[in-house]
Amino acid sequence: RKKADRSKDTFYAAMESGLKAYIRLATRFSILAEERAQQCTGEDRARLLTISDVMKRMPAQPAENFVEALTVLAFMYYTVPALDGGNVSVLGHVDRLLAPYLQKDIEQQTLTYQQAFDYLWRFIYLPDARWGKNHMGTNCTITIGGCDQDGVPVFNDVTKLIIAAYRKLRCIDPKLNIRLS
Repeated sequence: RKKADRSKDTFYAAMESGLKAYIRLATRFSILAEERAQQCTGEDRARLLTISDVMKRMPAQPAENFVEALTVLAFMYYTVPALDGGNVSVLGHVDRLLAPYLQKDIEQQTLTYQQAFDYLWRFIYLPDARWGKNHMGTNCTITIGGCDQDGVPVFNDVTKLIIAAYRKLRCIDPKLNIRLS
């Protein structure tokens, strides 16, 4: 085989190994969330059981709804830096990532805007909850708005919910980047 092919094979083998490890980590996370849920009641218990259920399938299977997509995003946000030794500094266009899931859930009446907002503000508040309001900042950002690949402005229901969450929280991190078109 050519050296370039061996290099690709090595790269893909490393990716497969890493993904399998990530799936094992998600499984462990699921078990821990379920154990923790047994010690809680009410909404906390329900949230932990949801996390446990989602992590049983993620990241091996794609998210099917808004809560699953947001849970996986939070999981990746916290675990990638721990495994990689680096830092996730840009969560990307969260409004674009989550919009199809929210739209589907709203149409199927499996989630309300208020429920989506409740999940979303908790997700956004994670860094401040973890580090406290007196920290210097993590340099993590969420980007909203801008234009899609066809030049069409992006402003959707998730964009609105993110803005509302920032108004409610007045959080330090993640920083909110708004792209205007």
